[in-house]
Amino acid sequence: MQNGKIKAAVYLRLANESLHGDEIDLQRKAVKGYVVEQGYSSVTEYSDNGYTGCNFDRPAFMQMDDDIKQGKIDVVITRDISRIGRNYLLVGNWLLGLEKHGTQFITTDGFYTTADTSKKIIKAVAEKQTAKRGKY
Repeated sequence: MQNGKIKAAVYLRLANESLHGDEIDLQRKAVKGYVVEQGYSSVTEYSDNGYTGCNFDRPAFMQMDDDIKQGKIDVVITRDISRIGRNYLLVGNWLLGLEKHGTQFITTDGFYTTADTSKKIIKAVAEKQTAKRGKY
């Protein structure tokens, strides 16, 4: 936080822009509504249109991650956790990394982390993913 302002990052991702051209705009609209409702005034948008969620090899995501590591972001906001990635173990490890940098993660559908709760949430997500794999 700089000068009492929370530095927010909005992250948008769509795997295949040709199939769902307006989906990225729907994500933007949902997240923008949340940002306005919460009163965030310092907001940077990062958007990867046409990139898979199976890995983090996405230009805007990598830039956002670098900005987090440089202390430029206090909170990351997405529509849902799958916008960060589809590999929940990879996402869980990334969320743990946010805690080291004092960055919070929030989705407009009600998922959020804080320093006190992120480990519990990440553990639950990892357990769910492990249980899912055991069924196949």
